[in-house]
Amino acid sequence: MEDFERAADILLSGGTVIFPTDTVYGLGAVANNDAAVEKLFEIKGRDIKKPINLLIADYEDLLKIAEIPSREEGKLMEKYWPGPLTIILKRKQNVANVAAANGGTIGVRIPDSEIARNLIREVGFPIATTSVNLAGKEPAVKVEDIDEKILDSVDFILDGGECKLKTPSKIVKIENGVVKILRK
Repeated sequence: MEDFERAADILLSGGTVIFPTDTVYGLGAVANNDAAVEKLFEIKGRDIKKPINLLIADYEDLLKIAEIPSREEGKLMEKYWPGPLTIILKRKQNVANVAAANGGTIGVRIPDSEIARNLIREVGFPIATTSVNLAGKEPAVKVEDIDEKILDSVDFILDGGECKLKTPSKIVKIENGVVKILRK
């Protein structure tokens, strides 16, 4: 539990943390801190115009960052959460603008990982997260896969062993009642 507390303190003070999810390792910052979320883009070398996902621990977290989901979105959440499905939702203004690429929507999911969910609970607010890899490279599924440049740039690493799914989440958006797959 000591590691969760230390990681949460770092996140709450504007730092960055690497942690395992059910899919791949995530590089995270607290989702309501613009400067901290900007660091994720710098560390990864990611285009600032590309939004990143927000991870939540439970459904109560959803209402902290997103508008009430539609019936269709709610059905997807019930069926696939926790799990590797990211759903694009209308965001609230307390989310870092850069996480949403200054747009009106965010990608949200509940990971099927107790480590990730416990970290989010310890922080008390969703975590803006991108996969741990340099832009254009394969995401890390264990700490040993992480590029030294990234390891040297973050404030804390929460090692949870190898991620079980080893592939990024699917991303979907509901438009006019139809599910559109944005990433398989």
